Amino acid sequence: MPGSVPPKLPLAGRGDTWTLALHCRPGKRVTKISGLHGQSVAIDLAAAPERGRANEHLLEWLAEAVGLPHRQLTLLRGHTSKDKTVSIVGLPHSELEARLLRLFPTS
Repeated sequence: MPGSVPPKLPLAGRGDTWTLALHCRPGKRVTKISGLHGQSVAIDLAAAPERGRANEHLLEWLAEAVGLPHRQLTLLRGHTSKDKTVSIVGLPHSELEARLLRLFPTS
């Protein structure tokens, strides 16, 4: 939307090491960022929350979406919760933020 203010992303860290707060909704049709959920990025996951499948899918999808190898993302907190914290290593803040913002819905 022209003239709209981009959302403030819940990124913390410095250099090329960042943490991102996420609110995940497993069992959806398509994996995508659906917006913000409080102070977290809301992500719909096309994976069932069984035996870590949704967590693995989240890390694989997010790594590909921001253009980093899977090994540069780590699930720090929320292994059995919808609220998660992911560590992302390898990009400066401005570049990571730009890549994430491109994934947000436009309307």
